[in-house]
Amino acid sequence: MENKQFKFQSAVLKLRKKYDEIKKTDQRFPRISGIPYRKNKKRTSIEKLMIQILNELFLDYEVEVPLIFGNLIRIFDFEIKNSNRGKIIIETDGDYWHFNKGNDKLSMNYMHLKNKKNDAMKNIIAKKHGYKVIRVWEKNLLENYDEVKQMILRECI
Repeated sequence: MENKQFKFQSAVLKLRKKYDEIKKTDQRFPRISGIPYRKNKKRTSIEKLMIQILNELFLDYEVEVPLIFGNLIRIFDFEIKNSNRGKIIIETDGDYWHFNKGNDKLSMNYMHLKNKKNDAMKNIIAKKHGYKVIRVWEKNLLENYDEVKQMILRECI
């Protein structure tokens, strides 16, 4: 029994070491401390809706795309691949977290200001990399699903 457990622990350590080596050499997905990275995590409700739209439109896309500018790294919601209109990034912005002015129940606080600043920085970084940024509000996605779908189609094809 001990021999099997030792072999299992040894195999786990080898896999961890191999994973760490891959993480260090993979430049597409750099790991910088303090940056949330959700590549394989659960999607938010509006991200799920956007994935549904992208699948319905048969668009090739990637989720959680990191871009680096100087010492800054930002993670973007979706990158559209093979678009006829160039490089495109889609950001889905929650009404609460990104302070949608159309929501009368909210008053701006420090978190909203911080997120607005982060959104502006993401726009700059994406443009420096040659991307067009499409921002979709939660409210718009929920209330005007078909119009958002048509807008995405127009922008990508």
